[in-house]
Amino acid sequence: KITPDFKKDDAFDKIYIYEIDQHILKNEIDLAKSKANYIKSKYKREEVLDKILLIEINKLIEDNKLDDAYSEFGLVKEKSKTEIAAEAMYEQAEIIFKKGLLDSTLNVCSNLLNEIPGEYDYWIGKTYLLIADVFEAQMDYFQAKATLQSIIDNFAGSSEIVTAAKTKLDE
Repeated sequence: KITPDFKKDDAFDKIYIYEIDQHILKNEIDLAKSKANYIKSKYKREEVLDKILLIEINKLIEDNKLDDAYSEFGLVKEKSKTEIAAEAMYEQAEIIFKKGLLDSTLNVCSNLLNEIPGEYDYWIGKTYLLIADVFEAQMDYFQAKATLQSIIDNFAGSSEIVTAAKTKLDE
């Protein structure tokens, strides 16, 4: 049931998430975490709580606690059915890639592409970019170039993804 309070809460959630995102973009992780903790103490909305969890996990990555971050991303992925789950799956693949587990990275990327809804095209694009990175690391330059070219030719989502593919292809 949608009530006036629901609409008000929804608007506040969007504002809080926007503010947290802005702090993250400015690399003000401590401010983002502080804002997140305040929100966490006041509100119980799922999307806000998931966003806060992502901030906490990103702090683990900054502290080079990759195994802990990987596990936490798994919890987010299992519990959330929002875009945040797609982001969590992608971040798990990134962690595995950073560890040099290339075949495992491809497996996680494949699962991600099969499981996430098509409306999360940004994470689909990021996943294909990561797949190209895996092929490059495996010295399969033909597959890497083909993947990047496919993104350039076919990706209709974020222009950031296409630009990244063009940059990687030019390197």
